[in-house]
Amino acid sequence: MAADFPIKAVVPKAETQALHFVEQNPRFDGRGVIVAILDTGVDPGAPGLQITSDGKPKIIDLIDGSGSGDVEMSVLRSLSQEGTIEGLNGRKLKIPQSWNLPTQTEIRVGTKRVFQLFPKPLISRMKAERKKIFDEKHRDAVLALTRAIASYDSYKSNIPESEIPQNGKFDLEARLEQLKAMESAIEDVGPICDVVLFRDPATKLWRAAIDTTETGDFSNAKLMGEYKIAQEFSTFSDLDRMNYSFCVYDDGNTLSIVTNAGSHGTHVAGIVGANYPEQPELNGVAPGCQIVGIKIGDSRLGSMETGTALVRAFIACRNLKVDLINMSYGEPSSRSNTGRVLELANQLVWKHGVIFVASAGNNGPCHTTVGAPGGLASGLISVGAMVSPGMMDVQYSLRDTNSLQETQYTWSSRGPSEDGGLGVCISAPGGAITSVPNWTLHKSQLMNGTSMSSPNACGCLALVLSGLKNQNVPYSPALVRQAIENTARPVDGQDKLTHGAGVIQVTDSFEWLSSHGRHFKPYLRLEAAVTAHNAHKARGIYLRESDQSQHAIEETIEIRPIFHDVLSTNDDKLAFEMRITISTDAPSWISVPSHFVLLNENRTFKACIDPTKLPTSAADGSIHFAEIVGHDSARPDAGPIFRVPVTVVKPRKVLTDNSKIPTAQWNHLKTCPGTLFRKFIEVPLGASWAEITVECTQFSTNRLMVLAAQSIQHPKVSTKFTLFDKYLWMQGDTRKVERIDVVAGRTLELLFGQYWSSLGDDGELSVTIQFRGLSPDTQCLTLTNYEEIGRVNVRALCNGQETLAPRAVLCSVQRPLYPTSSDLRPLSLERDGLDDGKVVYQMILSYTYQTDDAGIQIIPRVPNLSEVLYDSPFEAQFWMIHEAETKRLIGHGDAWPDWLSLPTKGKYTISVQLRHDDPSVLEKMKNFPLLLERQLSKDKSITLSVYNSHYNAISGGSKFPSSGKAVHDLGHEVSFFVAAPTTGSVPAWVKKGDTLLGVLQISKVDGQAWEPADLVGSESKGVKKPLGAIKLCFSAPPKPKNVPAKSNNANSQLGLQDQLSKYIVDHISTLVNQSKFEEAQKLLARLKEESTLQGAQAESFLAPVIPGIFKDESKAMKLVLAVLELKIADGLTTDPMLRRKTVTAAAQEVISRVDRDALAVFFGMRRTPEETADQGKQMEEQKKFLLDALKRKALSLLNGSTPLTEAERTMLNDTISDIRRWVDLDSGSADFNEVVVKYERSRNNLGTALRLLRKELGNNHSNILSKKSSETLLELLQALKWHHLADAERRNQLARFPQGPLTMF
Repeated sequence: MAADFPIKAVVPKAETQALHFVEQNPRFDGRGVIVAILDTGVDPGAPGLQITSDGKPKIIDLIDGSGSGDVEMSVLRSLSQEGTIEGLNGRKLKIPQSWNLPTQTEIRVGTKRVFQLFPKPLISRMKAERKKIFDEKHRDAVLALTRAIASYDSYKSNIPESEIPQNGKFDLEARLEQLKAMESAIEDVGPICDVVLFRDPATKLWRAAIDTTETGDFSNAKLMGEYKIAQEFSTFSDLDRMNYSFCVYDDGNTLSIVTNAGSHGTHVAGIVGANYPEQPELNGVAPGCQIVGIKIGDSRLGSMETGTALVRAFIACRNLKVDLINMSYGEPSSRSNTGRVLELANQLVWKHGVIFVASAGNNGPCHTTVGAPGGLASGLISVGAMVSPGMMDVQYSLRDTNSLQETQYTWSSRGPSEDGGLGVCISAPGGAITSVPNWTLHKSQLMNGTSMSSPNACGCLALVLSGLKNQNVPYSPALVRQAIENTARPVDGQDKLTHGAGVIQVTDSFEWLSSHGRHFKPYLRLEAAVTAHNAHKARGIYLRESDQSQHAIEETIEIRPIFHDVLSTNDDKLAFEMRITISTDAPSWISVPSHFVLLNENRTFKACIDPTKLPTSAADGSIHFAEIVGHDSARPDAGPIFRVPVTVVKPRKVLTDNSKIPTAQWNHLKTCPGTLFRKFIEVPLGASWAEITVECTQFSTNRLMVLAAQSIQHPKVSTKFTLFDKYLWMQGDTRKVERIDVVAGRTLELLFGQYWSSLGDDGELSVTIQFRGLSPDTQCLTLTNYEEIGRVNVRALCNGQETLAPRAVLCSVQRPLYPTSSDLRPLSLERDGLDDGKVVYQMILSYTYQTDDAGIQIIPRVPNLSEVLYDSPFEAQFWMIHEAETKRLIGHGDAWPDWLSLPTKGKYTISVQLRHDDPSVLEKMKNFPLLLERQLSKDKSITLSVYNSHYNAISGGSKFPSSGKAVHDLGHEVSFFVAAPTTGSVPAWVKKGDTLLGVLQISKVDGQAWEPADLVGSESKGVKKPLGAIKLCFSAPPKPKNVPAKSNNANSQLGLQDQLSKYIVDHISTLVNQSKFEEAQKLLARLKEESTLQGAQAESFLAPVIPGIFKDESKAMKLVLAVLELKIADGLTTDPMLRRKTVTAAAQEVISRVDRDALAVFFGMRRTPEETADQGKQMEEQKKFLLDALKRKALSLLNGSTPLTEAERTMLNDTISDIRRWVDLDSGSADFNEVVVKYERSRNNLGTALRLLRKELGNNHSNILSKKSSETLLELLQALKWHHLADAERRNQLARFPQGPLTMF
């Protein structure tokens, strides 16, 4: 008999009463409730996500708010009588008759790179799978070629004579060499598919299809409507198993292909509401609810959410009238209820009645680590993550779970928020084994995080709402929050800053709302805010710094009744009166009034917080939490109607001494799973870094320990930049040392303990922290002139045991770019329409950047807006970088940019999108600069000289010793001097206005070693500052110019006639370079005509000049004119046969006017610099003309489709021989590669041609062929019948040289 398996713990429900509630109320299982999942997207084909428990479609809409799946569909084609249209990339597309489209139907066409729709794990898997298929074909090609070489005579006899290579077996060997080399040379960019879209003639509904076969034949493509109408989806291939659906916007100009950017969103949806009719034990929390999947994770950014996606998601939730939102997403932030995104999130809750549940974050266990939006928006319910013994058993397979207690996950973020708000509203189970997308090839998966606790709580609320709707009980977001907070179950050993009010309880919440919901009106909510000592209304009181806890403080608390604009009436407002009793759970140090009458107006009362009355043990560095609460005197049993959290920290002071390093120590600590020791310390003045030593003794097993630290800096910055956390494996007697940045004078939270799932309770733990560093008189040394001397004064303020070891390095260059154009326009109401008919506007700012180097690393930053998202005043920012010439998309980013490589030299276009609903705000941004930071390559970083005296700095005397200098006396000032870079050390491309960025190390840090390359590595998004260092900047001034010596050469002054002659020829040359061949030809013909006239016969003002141009003695000018005639003939002639004739004749004219013997003598002999200077320029120009003529002559013979005559073949061979006298054609020269490749191909030497073509890759330093060379490469691969390589190269060309509109936002 099979043993019972506790399968229900895979999606925990017992801990929240959800299991019992549904057992008692089977119809209250989420039916009638719509839940929006704002996440990476939801897979409609995933297990459990097809139907609800009452047979309705589980997923009612799928939306991509990020725009990462958008396809530009503005190009229209008319269906031909043959049932074909031309695709955007030029491919003929076959439309199947089964679509029943009449001739001349307008069909929109576009293309999409499929890998742009896939998450990175799937791309990696697909590349591996496709590589297997590629390798098999490649092995076959290698084997066939190897056999051909081994049996060359047999091979030659089995192919047409016209295909036999003239180099014979040697060319086959070249083919094999190149075939093997190309195995790893061609990148797999993934499928590039044609997309079609049209309105169905019968239904007038949009229909779309993707040619996933890449053949142009849509016969096997699934024709689908929009998901919200038809609930249709398809799969790209059986290999990838990625499901997709469609949305159409902008009257058909935009097709959104909706996929998912990761497995996260489907897992979240499974927790909320998966339904398994045949296996109900696997159900999500609310199997009866329906789901709207909204993708806010941008596939282009590795699933990072964007402001655009969030705002569009809020709009969709409003339009679809969803009941609940779950958002298991967020970022560290510092400002509560600040920023456009948080404003719109709160509006969705309070105005539209949507209950918004969000994860608290996974940045714990330090306090003040809750993120946005969950922990920082008043309207949202922020959920922490707890784990129960049942979860420990089934999900994590831990031993001895009977002896383990329910606890909070170690990494679950803690409150309070920076404004004193609780941060964590409630907690819920933070792990589950449930559905994941089909592309993962898993039915289900274990995931944990507040990303899992949030949907568990959301599912619980879906059950509650399902019951309330069924019983017609009124509710509102404020009432629901009041109910779950007042009925939550506290967890033993956990405080409210950790788990909020406790674990959500479904039955108790439902009963509270059923009992009290009609008394507390759904059209009314109360807002409590602290107003006295805050720049904006705070949600609580938070005294963290040392000076705040030295005396009593009086705060003003404002209670504001807020009536819903639509649901309430004036009679409701007139009748409102509430009598409130006020209390606190910490009367020993918090004093509040007892009673309060609230009318339809804002009213305030005073609260006194006296930290001096806290227990004396608090001086050891502890945190204290209490609440000020109000009860409705008419219903005191209903629990608080408002709460004001109060958090007070009493940091421990560490003494400073001249002979000792400031130290705090905790010894002989006993640990067990989940034990955390939390200490708060005031960082001594003068300290800039700290050394933390963690020691364990007699740990019998290997245990995972956590070490974390954080200071809340001023001005307030996100925990993204202030939090340090590290997990350490320790066993036996182990000692670990970590070093961290600290902020002098601020309170540091130091936390250490044992990870929740790491078993073992024997042995002891000891922790020591020592504060180190020197105090400079500046936090940024800025130099503004070449060879300027900068002085830095340093003091030892916290101890006398430091070593001054200055080291100055510049490692990147920041350049301000200003817009070349701006475009302000409104977006569509359908996708970007806000309340009251308002619409979002976008401003596109375009910038250009030119680089002469390939492969450089850059970061674009929007000043004041980078590294902010939820607290940004704009709805969104997004940037894209394209190659200006090819329009190829190089990269993109948002608020958190990262290093990006520019693959080729040349011009780039950077487009920045800003979004806001007020066009006047965007209008002010039209001249907004963009800061572009460029890495200095490893060997180009600039180390500045540091001296111990001003005299040595000026005179270039002895430098500061590299071993450093001891600073023993507290308060004693020591100085050093930094010399700015010289003009020769700064790269030539740096110009005035650029700023070189780097670091200036001040103090020596034991165990820290770094090189300039470490400062701008892939993990640092900008210049990384080592411990004990400050910022270093050099604002580049204009470089001094070399004044040329005056020339006494009389020949350097041209006469008027010579100047006019040069002007005329230069003008014709300009026309030729601009491809204005007809205009150039007419001007040249006119000059020739007038040159035959004599004196007064020439009516033109050029008459006196023309004879000078065409006189017999002017050989140089005649050569120039012959060159112009050649270029005009080459540019104008289109007929291949005529071109061959005219170009070869014009080229021969140029060749005949060059004294090749003189050139050979000049370039073949050694010459003095004086001789080179006098004649070199003239000879180089003649050589250039000669080689250009030979090149054009050869190409005119090679480019014709008609076979060459014997005379033309001889001419071609002679021309190639002539070129070889001057150029090494086997070196892969970019100027002549086209000639030699085509020449070898004309001789069937395909291997030799391929070898020469691919040499171009090694010579241009970017591993990217030009468009013309890429086309030649494809032709060669096709001629060689290497179809697997040809297919890959064709896709690469489509990716490198995209057709159609520029890829935009």
